[in-house]
Order: sequence, then structure tokens, then C-alpha cells
Amino acid sequence: MNRVTPEDKYHITDGGLRVDLVPVSLYETELIREGTRKAWIERGETVLPPTYTIETVGGGKLEKELSADNLVVEDNEQETQRRQEAWAKHVDAVDRMNEEIGHLITDVFLDGIALTEVPATWIAAKKKRHIAIPEDKEELLSLYKRLEVAKSMNDINSIRAKVIKLSLPNIPDNSAVGAAESTFPGTVQAKTD
Repeated sequence: MNRVTPEDKYHITDGGLRVDLVPVSLYETELIREGTRKAWIERGETVLPPTYTIETVGGGKLEKELSADNLVVEDNEQETQRRQEAWAKHVDAVDRMNEEIGHLITDVFLDGIALTEVPATWIAAKKKRHIAIPEDKEELLSLYKRLEVAKSMNDINSIRAKVIKLSLPNIPDNSAVGAAESTFPGTVQAKTD
């Protein structure tokens, strides 16, 4: 099993600050993905793949989703251009949505940093630099975590990895996953082909 070690319960930032870590609900990350996608669709963003219509042999019409593989229509420059423009808008919307999702999920992992107070000296230093300090305690903690604790990608990645480990203490480790895969080679092989 994935054993939580004492070192998994804290993080020392690249700047030398030690912070304790706690588990979070990883289910929240799935809710964020679902909720954000739904909100973007309701706003009319083009996060759903664009479609095109084909005529069947029997004369009926069939709507199909565009993909990166079916953007070019031989001998039809106008349809090719329409598909490429629609696809570019779709990809742009999905990229922007995924960026928002990433920021929201980062907030979940920042919740795994067990801080309840922000040092008064830090607040005073930021005020001297004319940085707006939120009145709301949760917003202040979030700002502190973002500016002081999760300064570098190394800090963010380490905190995320440790918080996941704390949040799922009974997941199998890599050797257990390997053993399980070798037990079901047909299933694993089918998934990787």
C-alpha cells in the first residue's frame, strides 16, 4: 500500500518555509471539471466539438463531430476553411477552460496547506509594496499561500503530490500496480494497444 511517511505531512518551500499538509477531498476536483465544463457550455463557449453533416447513401443526413483528423475536405476549400476555423475556435475555448480548471484545482491543493494565520510581518511588508491585502481571512490565506508558499513550480508540484498521497493513503504503490497489471495481461494489453 501507499504508505504515508512523516515527510509527506509537511513541505519545505524553495524559500525555506516549512508548512504542514493535510488531506483534501479529491472528489472536489472532479466536481470542478464537471461544473466548469457545464458553465462554459451554458455561456455558449465552443467547448463541445463542432459538427458537420454528411449525406448517407439512403439520402438521410448524419451529424458527425469534427476532430483534428477530419478537417480537410478534398476538392472543397470552402468547407475545409469552415472546419478549420470552427476547430481552431473549439481548441482555443477548451484551452481557456482547462486553464481555468487548472487554477481552480490548484486552489484545492492549496487547501491542503494547513495554515490558519498569516504573519503580521508579511502583511506589513506587502502593504509597504502597495499590494492590496484582502480583508477576508480566507482570501488573505489564499494570497499568502500563492505568494509565499507556492512560489515555484517545484513547490506546487511537491505540495500537490504530497496532498494527493495524504488524501488517498490506501492506493497501491507502483509495485502493487505492476503486480495487478501482470495478473490481467489481456486487459492491460487491450488498454495499451
